[in-house]
Amino acid sequence: MAFEKIRKYWPTYRFSQPFNAMMLLAAITASFLFLPGQSSGGDQGPSSTLLKFLHLSSVCIHFGTQMWVTFIAGLTMFHNLPRHTFGHVQSHLFPKYFTMGSILGLVAMVTYMYEHRHGDMTTHQKIETGILAAVFVSDLLNAALVGPHSLELMTQQYMIEKEHGHGHEIGTHPTGKIQKDPKYQKVRREFMKFHGISSLVNMVGLVGNGIHVYYLASQLAGI
Repeated sequence: MAFEKIRKYWPTYRFSQPFNAMMLLAAITASFLFLPGQSSGGDQGPSSTLLKFLHLSSVCIHFGTQMWVTFIAGLTMFHNLPRHTFGHVQSHLFPKYFTMGSILGLVAMVTYMYEHRHGDMTTHQKIETGILAAVFVSDLLNAALVGPHSLELMTQQYMIEKEHGHGHEIGTHPTGKIQKDPKYQKVRREFMKFHGISSLVNMVGLVGNGIHVYYLASQLAGI
């Protein structure tokens, strides 16, 4: 009976995320307990190590996700899925992407500022704080304003395309009579404007994290 209860909650191959999360948490906990951090200056001990871990992991997870979404996932889906299927998937992914980015950006900014709470910051440290703030604000803008409006315009655009029998194209945009539809052209121009703004705002976060990762690398004594 007890075994059956365990099996009920044991992750299956179709839902392995809880199991993966538990293994990751166990590995981090073991590292925290058996591999105490060594600090060359300032605060020492588990609390300082935990703060640095939170900062480093938030920046790296955020930067890695940005690289994947910007250069790999989006292009792969666009060139292999029908346009409307691609847009439908993106409409579910991007809100999560921007929200996660906002949270990670906030954690990175707060942990960095907390680490340097004692004494005056150097000019370089102030610049890094500004960069982290820009990363956080860029994702917050995309999550709360630019992203939702872009998705709304995309939905309007797709509705018009369906009326003209489009949406099945792979790796290309609709051609033919739809290009002469003034309503479609107006919505498409508006969508492209906000899509461009969203991409630029996303690039601010990507570049900011890239600069900060380089800064962190320059602070390492070795690997």
